[in-house]
Parts: sequence; structure tokens; C-alpha cells
Amino acid sequence: MKIPRFLKRSTNILLLILANLLAVLFAQIILRSAFEPSWFLTLVISTVIIPILTTSGLVEIPIQHAGVPLIFGKRQKNWLLDEGLNWILPTPFMGVEIVDVQEKTIRIPASEIEEDARPLIIPAIRGLPALSKDGKAEETTLNEEIWGKIRFVQMKVRLAIRYRVVHPYQFLSQEPSVVERGLGDLTIKTLRQKGSEMSDIQLIRLKDTFEADIIKEMKKEQAYEGSKKTTEESPLERWGVVVHNVFIPRILHADPEMTKMYEAAMREEQQCTSENIEQEFLTASIERLVKKGLTAQEALLAIQAERGKLTRREVIITSTGGGAVGDIAKAVATYAGLLGDQPKTEQNENQNQKGDN
Repeated sequence: MKIPRFLKRSTNILLLILANLLAVLFAQIILRSAFEPSWFLTLVISTVIIPILTTSGLVEIPIQHAGVPLIFGKRQKNWLLDEGLNWILPTPFMGVEIVDVQEKTIRIPASEIEEDARPLIIPAIRGLPALSKDGKAEETTLNEEIWGKIRFVQMKVRLAIRYRVVHPYQFLSQEPSVVERGLGDLTIKTLRQKGSEMSDIQLIRLKDTFEADIIKEMKKEQAYEGSKKTTEESPLERWGVVVHNVFIPRILHADPEMTKMYEAAMREEQQCTSENIEQEFLTASIERLVKKGLTAQEALLAIQAERGKLTRREVIITSTGGGAVGDIAKAVATYAGLLGDQPKTEQNENQNQKGDN
């Protein structure tokens, strides 16, 4: 249960007032025999003790930080100090440990130099997409002779993990370096499991889709000792952190030759896809022109002329017979109007009649 901030502030103020009253009363009892009258003693004690006790117990928690109070050196699990000024009993009665609760990023490898020296390697099933007749990619192995046999290839990966401390008490139970290393190891372990279940091509193409799956798997991860589950808490709960995002900026083949083969296959697939789209567009355009009364040959020549693949002169030369020139001009005008979704006007009809003459 989260305590409202105004209640925390009120608790600090009440604690300060109570501590000052007790300090003044305690000092008055001790020094009563040495000072007379008692009102003078109370004034002196209050003037000296209250400012000292107040200032010595003030603790400033920086912005985007939280404080875990200590009572006689022991952390308090259910008490947190918010950012800003707080008051606690002075040392040695109380203390505070400050924790940064800002969102942080762990990069694996930490830098490009480290990536070149010690790259992060994960396995994946070796495979390249073969292009079928319809232009869609199908998974196949590199070598047809070993079809059906699983072979693994090494993939070079770069990771970025965004996390934040949500339970400072839990977080302080570990060294910060241990938590960061544990988050990295947990992410790598989950990613390697993913890689062992899919091909290298799927790993590269689908990396953006299973980033969320990695976080889910990290939350489900349990602590085991042998075959027995030692705790119901996941490592994230035990460390007191939450992972917001896992980014995979890059996945490449560790072998440069494999990277070249992959890039060549992707170019071939993209080219095949573009050709299929162009073919579908051409077929649909011819069908629409044929419905408007043109022949298939006229429609094809008109489309080529409109798209700049043939000049008007080439269209005329390609057509057979002088009488076909007007038909081709009519086809070009019809196709141009079809592209702009504009009906033929009387001016277009007159131009076509002139062409026929």
C-alpha cells in the first residue's frame, strides 16, 4: 500500500516536533539543579537544542531519487523518503541510503570497440529464403543435400535494455553491478532461446516483433536450485526493477560471407516482388482498357507509351498499317484519361477524329 505524500510530510513534521520536545524535556531534567528559575532554563535549552536537532536531522533527496531510511543501521522495508527535504533523527539513531530511480539503459556490447573485440553471439538455424513461382519467400537450407538437418549459424547482436528501479529496498539487497549484469544475462538467455527456435532469416526479420516477448519471458523466469523452485519471485521482482523496453537495433551474421548472401537474397526477393506488382498493375490496366473497346495490343502499346517506355513515334511504327495510327492515339488518350480518372471530353474526341483523318 502506497502512503500519500502529504501523510509522509506530516509524519516528518510530527517526528521533528516530538524529537525537539523530548530533547528539551530531557535536557531540562538533567540541568534543573544548576539553573534557576526554570523558565530561564527552558529558554536556554530551547534556543540551543532545537536549531541543532532540526538542522542535523535534515536530509535532502535529489530529484528522481528515493531514500531508504536506516534505524540503527538497519534498512526499513516499508518506509521511503521522497525527493526533496526530509527530516530523520540524527546519526547514530537514523541514516539514509539514496537510490537513483531514473530510467536507465544497459547496452550490450557497451560500445562499438567492445563489439569488435567481444561481440554478442547467439545461435540460429541456418537457412535462406528461396523464391517460389509466386514471388513469396519460403524457408530452405543453404545446402539442398542437408535438407531437414538442423545446422546452426552464429549471429552478431546488439541489445539495449531500458529499466527502472521500483523497489529501492529490494534493489539495495544486491550490488547495482550485479543487477545490471543479471538483466543482461537474462535478456541474452531469452534471446538465445528464441534464436534456437527460428532461422537466421526469421531472427533478422522478426526482431521487432519479439522484443515484447522477451520482456514477458523475463517476467516468467523463476529461480531454481537443481530441479526445485526456490522462490516464486522472478529475478526482476527480487532485484526490485521493472524492464520497460528491450531494443534490438541490429542482428547480423557473424560471418561476413553469410551477410553478403543474405543481402543478395533480399535484393532478389525485393526485385521479384516489384516485378510481380508491376505485372499485376499492367494486367489490370489492360483489362480496363479492353473493356473500353481497345484491343489488347492497343492497350499494351498505350500503357508503354504513357509510362515512357515507348515514344509516340515508336508506337506509330510498332502499329501495323497506317489506319492503326489513330487507334493507337485514341488508346493513349483513353489510358491517360483512365489514369486521371477523367472521362474523355469533346476536345479529346475531336483530337482522336483528327488523328483518324
